[in-house]
Amino acid sequence: ALPRLTRGFDMLGQAVQARAWPIVDGILRYYKDIPGHDPMMALYARGALDRQQGKHGAAIAAYRQMVERDGDLDYVRLDLAAMMFEDRRYRDARAMFEILRRDPDLVPGAKDAVERYLAQIGEQSGWNGTIRIGYKYNDNVNNASSERYLWLFGLPFEKDPGSLPHSANAISYQANANRDFNFGGNHFLSVEAAVEGDHYWDDAPWREVTATLRAGYKYRNLKSWFSAMPNISQQWLGGERYRRTLGGSVEYGRWATAKWQLIANYSWFDKHYDQPGHSFYSGDLHALSLTAVHVLSPRMIVYGGLTAQRDLVEAEDEASKRIGASVGVVRQWAGGFQLRGNARYGYRKFDALGLWDRTRIRRDHEIQVD
Repeated sequence: ALPRLTRGFDMLGQAVQARAWPIVDGILRYYKDIPGHDPMMALYARGALDRQQGKHGAAIAAYRQMVERDGDLDYVRLDLAAMMFEDRRYRDARAMFEILRRDPDLVPGAKDAVERYLAQIGEQSGWNGTIRIGYKYNDNVNNASSERYLWLFGLPFEKDPGSLPHSANAISYQANANRDFNFGGNHFLSVEAAVEGDHYWDDAPWREVTATLRAGYKYRNLKSWFSAMPNISQQWLGGERYRRTLGGSVEYGRWATAKWQLIANYSWFDKHYDQPGHSFYSGDLHALSLTAVHVLSPRMIVYGGLTAQRDLVEAEDEASKRIGASVGVVRQWAGGFQLRGNARYGYRKFDALGLWDRTRIRRDHEIQVD
């Protein structure tokens, strides 16, 4: 099943079979200088070493050359298809596995592997989704300042109690469906629809529902991904149309090591409020986030990140800058039970003096724990 070994020099093939990668790397440095060396063995070893090092682009190129030179190397073709699957090239991998599926000379064990891979490609290429439901407590559901007094012409006026922060309890829910269509190589068309909301049973005017549709381009391979995703969303508050947004996000993520993943995201949204009384909140929102994820074990990850946000709205006293930080953990047990914990802190500073408080610019400290 392997390429022909050079007579009297089968150490390279033995090293590949033994997965002795440092030895393979050492032999390859001078293998091509040996008289009578086998070019196919050199490609086979080079591709196997590149695959082990996570260089799937180079490994796939080497194995493609082998298959083009000799179409009877079924096990090389099987490894090639598996590498395409690992590198997220699902359409190319499916085509290669379908060729192997029709090969009458393929042994039963290899045929079983082909069927398993095709089943996994079907799962990866199909629709995915989640449904979540839970309890939420919000101690400032109306997003109000805790200052009890407004200052006008140097005189204090006490706020109405309804204008101070008040708490509420909600059933929080979220549902989404998404699918990535692989149209060639590592390129995908990504589509997602989502709905989420908070059903406050003791404060109906603040019940929120948001529906979002995203569709855009995504590049994925073994170690990294890039996406550019336009989106549109509509929000309802208290049963009435409240706000719609049009915008998008650009994201890049990469596995820096086997244990560390780094993610950068930039988002922009144009907000438009449907009710005339809230039109001064309309404007642009720019947000930048940097996140690091650390894998402690196959069932546990921790993460942390920094965020910066600029809210440019029509009313200058409602425009603001926000910086923040977050930390979190995800732990999963056998059987599917999962625990998530997240804490976020944000500092928000407004651009100008408020309409009712001309003595100082509003600054908020925001804390959220999930």
